[in-house]
Amino acid sequence: MRTSSGGVGDAQPSWPAGIGLHLRMHHHALYEANPITGPSQRTWLSAARPNPACEVSGQVTEDKVVPPARITPWKNSDEAVVVGDARATTAAPPPGPVTHLLFDMDGRFLDTEHLYSVVFQEICGRYGKTYSWDVKSLVIGKKASEAAEIIIWVLELPVSTEDLLEESQRKMKQVFSTASLLPGVEKLIHHLRKHSIPCAVATSSGIAPYEEKTRQHRDFFGLFHHVVLGDDPEVKSGKPSPDIFLACAKRFSPPPPADQCLVFEDAPNGVEAALVAGMQVVMVPDANLSSALTKKATVVLRSLQDFQPELFGLLPYD
Repeated sequence: MRTSSGGVGDAQPSWPAGIGLHLRMHHHALYEANPITGPSQRTWLSAARPNPACEVSGQVTEDKVVPPARITPWKNSDEAVVVGDARATTAAPPPGPVTHLLFDMDGRFLDTEHLYSVVFQEICGRYGKTYSWDVKSLVIGKKASEAAEIIIWVLELPVSTEDLLEESQRKMKQVFSTASLLPGVEKLIHHLRKHSIPCAVATSSGIAPYEEKTRQHRDFFGLFHHVVLGDDPEVKSGKPSPDIFLACAKRFSPPPPADQCLVFEDAPNGVEAALVAGMQVVMVPDANLSSALTKKATVVLRSLQDFQPELFGLLPYD
């Protein structure tokens, strides 16, 4: 197995003026807590509230504060194919044959997402803020610096990006080693190994947190052809940019076509990244995530235990 890896922000940053603002309304309360000053902005945010699933567009002017560009739109699309005890229905292209599998790590292999929730709620709670799933759904799968920037803006925290990163990473380091493997993970990876199906890990974690998270699972992560980390030089932008999945696919020998790759994700940002890369994607979301944010995946599962390899032209479990 090969492993590869490669700012300071104001508490209330001033973002570039004149850009188009396109926000997916994960939940109207999220944006009510951060009204953009000025009647025109309040008008279009208010008009959007009756339909939390709608897509909102607006133009900001030079005297308005806008969200970080990394809050990326979650656009309407065909819905996912459903397998087993999964959510949503029909109309996306059916699953097609694949030859190579790429896996996100946090929330997909390791049960780390609840650790992030505990740590960030502890920090945000000191300022009377709640690190809710409305907020978390914006940052799952992001690089750490991007996530911190978004959390600060959305919750209006009076801290710098640098300070939030330092404190959260220090606290996370204390608990990462307690993360356990999620149900169905070992069965699937051992099945893939048995049948010589190439698989790799593509995680937004940098080298230091990756080492902490996987410390108790070295043998398991040694089963993969390679691992690409979020601080890899080829990963210029975090998810939903496709950089990490494209870099990961390229390191197989020989590299497979994108449409022969299947990505496993738990986060909307990761699903978007996989689709932009031209890959199919299995989503196993947290039960707290809105079902509206699961509809773009090829297949949506409640657990990796429900995965059926034969749907993608792979040999079924014995």
